[in-house]
Amino acid sequence: MTKMMKTTINSFNVKWNEEDQCFIASTEDNDLIGCGDSAIEAVQHLQNHLKDESETPRKKVGRPKKFKQKIGPEVLEETIEKLAFLKESFPSFESQGDIIDEAVSILYQSISRVQNKKPAKIKGKK
Repeated sequence: MTKMMKTTINSFNVKWNEEDQCFIASTEDNDLIGCGDSAIEAVQHLQNHLKDESETPRKKVGRPKKFKQKIGPEVLEETIEKLAFLKESFPSFESQGDIIDEAVSILYQSISRVQNKKPAKIKGKK
């Protein structure tokens, strides 16, 4: 049975972690933690993490926002039905947006290849 001691120091939650044999400091509004041999040391460690976070924030989890304005394309009802079908058929796509991203990427690559091709030289002409 794990014995747990919990206290609060200046809005930091501090508890003893039996498994790691150290004090763990945390806050309710952040997922960062600090650890140390004493409660004060754990809080200081967490404060250093929070200071670093405020100076250089971590990247947020998930897909980065691509545009400031959302794209709201007008599409045929048939296209919406096809997107729904593809989403159900291929679980690797997490959303209909992923399907659109993939389709646009394939189309873009295809057009880029066509535009980068140089016309073949015809024999006899300079």
